[in-house]
Amino acid sequence: MRLQPKLIILFFCVSIVPFGIIGYHTYTLSAESMEDHAFVHLNSVAHTRAGHLGSWIVYMQDNAKVVASAPSVVRNIEVMVTADPVSIEYRQAKDAVEAFGDIAMEGYATFDEIFILDRGGTVIASTNKNIIGDNRSSREYYREGLHAAHLTSAYISKTLNVPTILVSAPVLLDDNRTIGVVVCRTNFNMLHETIHDRTGLGTTGRAFLIDSNGFLVSGLADGAKTIPAVKNTSEDYCGIYTTSNGKKVIISRIWMPDQKWYLIAEQDHDEVLDPLNVLIERAIVVTICVIVLIGIFSVLTTWQITKPIERLHDGAEAVAAGDYSIQVPVVSNDEIGVLTQRFNEMTSELYETHRELQNTITLVNHTLENQKSTLESVLRSIPDCVFVIDTEFKIVMANQACKTLTGISEEAIIGMRCYDIFSSDACEPQCRLQELTEDHGGGVCWEMDIVDGEGRSVPIMTCGAPLHSTDGALIGYVEVLRNVTQMKRVTEELQRTNAELGLANAELKKLDELKTNFINIASHELRTPLTSIMGFTEFVADEMLGELNPRQKDALSKVLSNSDRLARLINNILDISVIQAGGLELKLNELDISELIKDIVADMGALAKNKNLTCTIDIPDHLTIEGDRNRIEQVVANLIGNAIRFTQERGSVSITGVDGGDWIQVAVSDTGIGIIPEDLPHVFEEFWQVEKSKGMGLGLAIVANIIHRHGGVVWASSAVGGGSIFAFKLPKKVSYRLDESGDPEGAA
Repeated sequence: MRLQPKLIILFFCVSIVPFGIIGYHTYTLSAESMEDHAFVHLNSVAHTRAGHLGSWIVYMQDNAKVVASAPSVVRNIEVMVTADPVSIEYRQAKDAVEAFGDIAMEGYATFDEIFILDRGGTVIASTNKNIIGDNRSSREYYREGLHAAHLTSAYISKTLNVPTILVSAPVLLDDNRTIGVVVCRTNFNMLHETIHDRTGLGTTGRAFLIDSNGFLVSGLADGAKTIPAVKNTSEDYCGIYTTSNGKKVIISRIWMPDQKWYLIAEQDHDEVLDPLNVLIERAIVVTICVIVLIGIFSVLTTWQITKPIERLHDGAEAVAAGDYSIQVPVVSNDEIGVLTQRFNEMTSELYETHRELQNTITLVNHTLENQKSTLESVLRSIPDCVFVIDTEFKIVMANQACKTLTGISEEAIIGMRCYDIFSSDACEPQCRLQELTEDHGGGVCWEMDIVDGEGRSVPIMTCGAPLHSTDGALIGYVEVLRNVTQMKRVTEELQRTNAELGLANAELKKLDELKTNFINIASHELRTPLTSIMGFTEFVADEMLGELNPRQKDALSKVLSNSDRLARLINNILDISVIQAGGLELKLNELDISELIKDIVADMGALAKNKNLTCTIDIPDHLTIEGDRNRIEQVVANLIGNAIRFTQERGSVSITGVDGGDWIQVAVSDTGIGIIPEDLPHVFEEFWQVEKSKGMGLGLAIVANIIHRHGGVVWASSAVGGGSIFAFKLPKKVSYRLDESGDPEGAA
């Protein structure tokens, strides 16, 4: 299907389908709303007429009570009940009662007949002479009328042939004894008119009254209609039912419990929805007009849209056929017009690109020819034999060196295989070349012995590598064969030299062990007498052998100072020897480095005071880490001691600390003489001494090794005459490692 019919269908779907869906839902909701309104209206009509009916019933019962309680009725019935039926008193009382009945019928026009029953149920007086003497004791109106006013169910009177009801009321004496029952017969003519009134029920509506058995009490003037089925229920009801001829009717039913009647109001469903149906008919007409207009509009619009697209399609087909000079006419400035312009620009660029591509292909072919010539020149210039073989291991290219090695010309060797030239043992690795290169992930080398063109046995180092096409497919291999006779001679010479170096290295290890043993023995032998010297010197300095003069005290002080310096040198030598031997062990415990620093500063306070130095500490309290307390104390004491030693009088030394979360940083800065830039990179090296330094240059080397052993880093910065800063950074847990930038490596 072409684009225009698709767009027309799309226009119809987008415009008509939503309209139809919305119309359907609107109709459904409107119909439900109108049905609900009809329910409410019919229910209101039914309740109103049920109210009128209830008022009429009360009115009729009151009238019957008035007749039954009339003094002449009570008095004369009492006489008739007690007197002899053949006596004059009886006859007079009877005539008076009948005369009152006629008067009552004239006064109450709603009554068609009035008759009186005695306590035995016998008719003793009546406006209808034909029933006097009948016994009605079995009748409902008699039984119920003995106790209270009662309204019977409706029935069709045989004489009147209309729906009739009887209203009965007891005749009571002053002491409330019942002496008879007054019964009034009435028809529904006036009530029928009230019930059957179509006001508010439209042209098809009606109202009627039926009893619980479905017997029509009043209404239903239109004999063509059917009384709806009534279930024996005492509930009101609103709903829709379908008649026997298939017509839907909306009904409202009101239950009247005192009379056990149903008052029903109903209206045809079609009449209720007539306004909506008229509106729908008009909407359908409008919709048809809209569909026609949409059809015309969609045809015109899609033609304007698809025609330029068809031109573009034809242009694209021409380009696909190789006509890059095609140009599509631009007929609008909208998006299609812009697209057409871009298409024309694209075809122009394609035309230029195609022309340039042709030129490029020509140039590339020329370049490839040059590269091929260059490659052949390179291959000829390579002193090693170079074979290019295909996937069937046939030689497709060889250089001049192969002729020298094999004695076969370049032309003759093309198409030959390895075993056509060399022995099968020498060719065995080549047969497994694909397997070997795959195992090694690329090129592979092996040694073999061959017989050259002159018949000599020559050791050859062969290296092979796979050749792949641009799409990665294996197309062959390249092999380089090198005469390694001279290389083998050099290798043998190197092996002899390495053996000699191994012997020399063993001698050096022995010398190193001797040096280490010498240092350990010398340090131990020096420490023992030194300890005695320092002890006796302190004993004499404390004037335990007598009073000393100032010169003697000064001399002893120098002896103690130099002895202490010598002891530190011995300890440093022992420490560095342990470190070099890899025997530095850490006894890790949690330690408060802030308290440690404060204790060390307090111990060195005398040294600082002698030079009038100001020592400041700026470090957080309770800064704890995991470490070897003695070794960390050795680090801090060394750095602070150096700062005091190299700071002139009245200078300052400051110690600062930072809590970095997983790590801590401590820096010792001074205002001393500083370090020249050339010496700064070497300060942590063993036996390195800066200018004016005393000692062996081991203290900072030991510091660096202890810090590194704890997983930290140490560094220094300085300016000549501007003081120095020595700082170290340690992880709080030795399991962490800090890289050279000071960042944790093992922190999780």
